[in-house]
Amino acid sequence: MESAWVAFAVSAGAGVLVAALYTMKLVKDKRLFRRDEREIDANRSRIRRFSIPLGYALGALLLVLIGVGTPGVRSIVLAFPCGLMLGLWPSLLANYLRLRREAASVS
Repeated sequence: MESAWVAFAVSAGAGVLVAALYTMKLVKDKRLFRRDEREIDANRSRIRRFSIPLGYALGALLLVLIGVGTPGVRSIVLAFPCGLMLGLWPSLLANYLRLRREAASVS
């Protein structure tokens, strides 16, 4: 059970770090707030083309790992995405607000 807490803590820290680094990259590339309709459409098509299928694949992998793993492995497999989401939720909220702002600027 201790290993599940370690996986949870490490993945939460990784979620915060990855979100912060990606946000800094977006700021550096001047892509944090898009106002041009063409850029917004390109970003949305990239989400449909890459992010959604990746999410489905990772979800299926998670279900397989839960199904075939021992109880110790299952607890780690469940703790990892929980910690990752805990670390990522501030950036998910910021992304939601950014997308709402883009939608408002287009219409």
